[in-house]
Amino acid sequence: MDLDVVDVAAPVRASRVRPGLHVHVATPEQLSGATGQPVRVVSAADACVLTAAASGFEAGVVAMDAALHRRLVTRDALTAAGALPGSRYGIGTVRHAIAASDSRCESPGETLTRLVLVAAGLTVRSQVSLDDEDGFIGRVDLLVGDRVVVEFDGAVKYDGLDGKRELMAEKRREERLRDAGYRVVRVTWADLSHPERLVRRVLGQLAA
Repeated sequence: MDLDVVDVAAPVRASRVRPGLHVHVATPEQLSGATGQPVRVVSAADACVLTAAASGFEAGVVAMDAALHRRLVTRDALTAAGALPGSRYGIGTVRHAIAASDSRCESPGETLTRLVLVAAGLTVRSQVSLDDEDGFIGRVDLLVGDRVVVEFDGAVKYDGLDGKRELMAEKRREERLRDAGYRVVRVTWADLSHPERLVRRVLGQLAA
């Protein structure tokens, strides 16, 4: 999303775009439900739908995944919001984003990684719990097929004593995954800049 542009919903007849400002069409009813808010705001479902309509599929799915995961919206609410006047010029994108959304994804990085892999025709599941003969190993970000684990690494720091403990626990978890027959692919923000390379890495592990 272009964060230099402020998005405003207003009871206007047509959307208007000016330098630094995008005014979206909204009904008065949409702007009257901001109970307890210091300013009038649209609902989370409306905001997700307008994000998809204005900023595209990926931005829309990231917003929808986050809102669904935090239980701010339901899929039915997103579908209903798709009837908004402001989304009619992007209704195809909105419907595509709703269909692709996943309430189990826990971060934008996970969402974008999932979208890259699904676009490549791979079967991907989010937040899958895995076990070995000793019991529960943990929940992995993404499982591709039956045996390839994909973990998204955000800006995690391992400084200090707690950080070292976290790093050791993460290494032990990965060792257990590998010993149980899983292949592990770690993904960073930089990898998402080259999705074709990421897909090749995952395909290589699937082949192995």
